Amino acid sequence: MSFAKGSGEGELSWEKFLLTIIATLGAYFIGLIVATFGMGIVMDGNPQRWTSLEFAMNLLPFTMALAGLLASVHFILKRPVLSVLTSRKQFDWKRFFFAAGLWLLMQVVFLMMARMSGAPIVFEFSASKIIPLLIVSLTLLPIQTAAEDVFFRGFLFQSFTKFTGKAGASLIAVAVIFGLIHSGNPEVKVLGNVALVYYIVTGLFLGLLAHFDDGLELGMGYHFANNFFGAVILTNTWQVYQTDAFFTDYAEPNFGWGMVLSLLVLQPAMLFVFYRIFRWKNPLKRILE
Repeated sequence: MSFAKGSGEGELSWEKFLLTIIATLGAYFIGLIVATFGMGIVMDGNPQRWTSLEFAMNLLPFTMALAGLLASVHFILKRPVLSVLTSRKQFDWKRFFFAAGLWLLMQVVFLMMARMSGAPIVFEFSASKIIPLLIVSLTLLPIQTAAEDVFFRGFLFQSFTKFTGKAGASLIAVAVIFGLIHSGNPEVKVLGNVALVYYIVTGLFLGLLAHFDDGLELGMGYHFANNFFGAVILTNTWQVYQTDAFFTDYAEPNFGWGMVLSLLVLQPAMLFVFYRIFRWKNPLKRILE
C-alpha cells in the first residue's frame, strides 16, 4: 500500500480527524505554557542572543505535540504509529541520514562560497556556547522537525487523501497550510509575504518526497539538516533561530539568490537524484493519483 493511503486498518471519520488535531494542538499548547514559564526563569533581561536553554525551551512544545500526535494515532485512530512515518516495515534510517548528509554538505559548500565572495559572514566560535547548543540541537531539533513532518506530510496528507481520493490535491493543500502556519515567523515579518512562497514551495517539495518515496525518511532528513544548519552552522540577526552558531551572517535581510537557488535549482535537483538512486516508479504519474 502506498504511503498516501496510509494504513488500511480502521475507517477515518471527521470526528476522529478533528479529535486528533485537537489532541495534538492541545499537547503543543501545554508545552508552550511550560516553555513560557521556563523562559521567564532563564531570561536575563534583554538578551541579544538566545542561550541554549532558551533554544531548548522554544523546541519543547514540539516535543509535546509529537507525543500527543503519536498517542492519538495509536489510541484514537487505532493505527500503527509506523503508518504515519513510512510504508516500509521499519523506519529506514539510511534514507534519513543520506538526505540529511547530502543537504547539510550542500549548505556548507554554499556557505564557504558566500564567505569567499565577500559576504559579511563572521566566524564566532565559542566552545562554551557551541557544546550545549550541539547537545540541544542533536536531541530536540530532530523531534521538532519530526513533529512537523509527521503532522503535515504524515497525518494531514494521508487524511486529506482518504477524504478526497486525490493525493496530488492533498499535496498542494498540505503545502499551503504548511506555509501559512509559518506566517508568524520573524522571516515573514522582515522579508514580507514572499517568504511564504519559500515555505509553501519547500512544503510541496517535502510532500513530493513523502509521496514518491512512500515514507517520511528523506524529507525528515532534509528538514532536520536544514534546521540544524540554521541553528548550529549559520545564524543571522533576524531569523527564527538566533543562536550561538559557528557563523553569523550580518547581511541586510533579503530574499536573496540563496533562497531562489534552493527553490528553483537545488530542490528539483535533489528530487532527480533521489529518483535515480531509489528508482521511483512513475513519479509524475503519481502526482495525478
